[in-house]
Amino acid sequence: SPTVGLRTVFRQLASQPGVVVTVLALVLVAALGLSVLPRTLENASREDLRQTLTNSLPAPRNIAVTQRYVHRPGSDPFGPARQWAERFMESQGPPQLGEAIDSSHLVATSPNFEVLELPGGPERPAEQVFFELRHQDAVWDQLEVTEGRLPERGGQVNLHFPCPEEEQECPPVSLGVVEVAVTAQTAEEAHVSVGDRVLLVPTTSGTTWNEVPLDALGQIRLVMEVTGIVELTDPELDLWFGDRRLHFPREVFVDLDVQWTEATGLISPDAFADVLAATADGPPWWNYEYRFFIDPDGVAAIDYVDLGTELTRFRIAHTTTQSGTQAARVATSLPELIDLHVAQREQTLRLMALTVAGIVATITFALLALGVLSTERQRNQVVLSRDRGASAPQVLMTRLYQAIALTALPIAAAYVAAAAILPGTDGLTPYAMAVALAVTAALAFVAPVWGLARRPLGAIRAEVTWPLPRNPRRVVLEVLLILVAAACVLLVRRRDPAAATGLDWLLVATPAVVGAAVGVITVRLVGPLSSMMSWFASRGPGAVSFVALRGVVQQPARVRTPLAVLVVCMATATLSLVLTRSIAEGQLDGSWQTVGADFVVTNSDLPLPAAVLDVEGGEVVHAALFTTRARFDNQRMNATVMAVDAARHEEVFGETPGAAGYDRLVTPTANGAIPAIVSTTWTQRLR
Repeated sequence: SPTVGLRTVFRQLASQPGVVVTVLALVLVAALGLSVLPRTLENASREDLRQTLTNSLPAPRNIAVTQRYVHRPGSDPFGPARQWAERFMESQGPPQLGEAIDSSHLVATSPNFEVLELPGGPERPAEQVFFELRHQDAVWDQLEVTEGRLPERGGQVNLHFPCPEEEQECPPVSLGVVEVAVTAQTAEEAHVSVGDRVLLVPTTSGTTWNEVPLDALGQIRLVMEVTGIVELTDPELDLWFGDRRLHFPREVFVDLDVQWTEATGLISPDAFADVLAATADGPPWWNYEYRFFIDPDGVAAIDYVDLGTELTRFRIAHTTTQSGTQAARVATSLPELIDLHVAQREQTLRLMALTVAGIVATITFALLALGVLSTERQRNQVVLSRDRGASAPQVLMTRLYQAIALTALPIAAAYVAAAAILPGTDGLTPYAMAVALAVTAALAFVAPVWGLARRPLGAIRAEVTWPLPRNPRRVVLEVLLILVAAACVLLVRRRDPAAATGLDWLLVATPAVVGAAVGVITVRLVGPLSSMMSWFASRGPGAVSFVALRGVVQQPARVRTPLAVLVVCMATATLSLVLTRSIAEGQLDGSWQTVGADFVVTNSDLPLPAAVLDVEGGEVVHAALFTTRARFDNQRMNATVMAVDAARHEEVFGETPGAAGYDRLVTPTANGAIPAIVSTTWTQRLR
């Protein structure tokens, strides 16, 4: 009868309340730890991803799709461009990307124009100034007019240009007027003010206008009128995507005496038609950049590992633009940010694996010790059951029922409590760990009764139990366990740490296996050591300690299980501490490879001053990073330059992974030029 069986099981458990309470407490604490740990890690991992994305720069975090194509103006001048971007992302982007995109807007930039003075207008400085016209969604809410007004659609103006032949009188030429708004710094550097009008013509110093025939190039002219001075919000906002061209002009130095200024003006969407009319509705093509802003919470809520893989494929499939076609270039560093987070998460998983191994090993061997104690206390019950005809399987099943009664209830309570405390997380891993703990705890509680249930009645009735003859199979298993433990240690020390991903099962098993091997050795050595100490103790007069020592020798090996449990716990804790320290050192080395220093100081103000870093010990290093336009063999390009105090840099970083041989930059060159170290790839590309 089930009711009779249950009453029997609970009556047997009630006979040893100390063991029952201890087992319930151990299992409950272990189950709470194993149920909460993966849920906490999952929540912390997603929160870390949110912080990683939130704290990263806007351009790497978000997605930019660049296209060079002419969209004909209509009622909504840039409506077709936005519709194309939406269709492009829906048809070719990763399917799960839609859940991660928070918003998007369009940035349309015209080709570069050179600024000239109007016929009969005020004389301009000799310094060359180039202007590009821009429309940007969502920018109108982020500016404040400090002088003048916002730009609108301009009209027409008649200008008298000089005739090739002075005798002839050239008729006036009607040109379109495009109104722009600029920042105060741009107006100052471009030598314009509110109400000024200048002439815009195609620039001949670049390749932007190469697709326009020479006879048509001279007919492209446009009048630009500055209608307002605006103040824009902080350029560090995500809205600007790290692009400061609307905030500040760029100064390009050809040499120490020659420079030009490149500026950007904000136009009204309605003025797009006027600019197209001035270029005869043809080349050169406008640059359209569709900026898609990522929601960190949306990325963390989906399968971000799969998203990173799909984004990488998406980016590789769209790497170039081609004028006049639908080809587009996708730029984003979101996959790299996700990979960086995943790599850090792998390290955390390894630490969690060590924690899980320690919990499981400690609880298993502790329950094994309690099982031995419970078995000895139930010895008379087992003998009575065997006398009444109970078979070994029946005795083992009774013990299994006791184990289920002691483990199922606290494990279920711990799982429910963890799910209530940390809702909204994946419960598959905690569930699997709870089931594994239940099975392990049950086996650890049943194993000590195995020998007692299967031994002959005459042997288990004996009140004094002398050590049994050694079992050859057990000896072989113990030797095999020691060899496996040694192999685990060697493999962990010699293998590549990057070879394992996720839960590193070898790293998980090593502390428990080593602890079990040391425990086996300890149990085997207790007998000979006790015999030796007993022999020495018996030589002394009046000493009775040898009696207790001989009692230890006479007890079976299973009674020494608590000693093995202590050894296993100490071994697990010690090896886990060593491996945790090794992982921490690996993370420190990885930070050197990623960052290149212990600390990084960045400064985005323009002009960029030297960043002063006061490291430990009072050492100070000066460094500055800036980008400028330069000309090499009649080829214009952007050059990013890092200026360092070479002598101080070598003093501080000379013996570290940050050493880069900057001592070659200490002495200037003979002709006064600035010495620089460049990469071979850079020099080969420039010839």
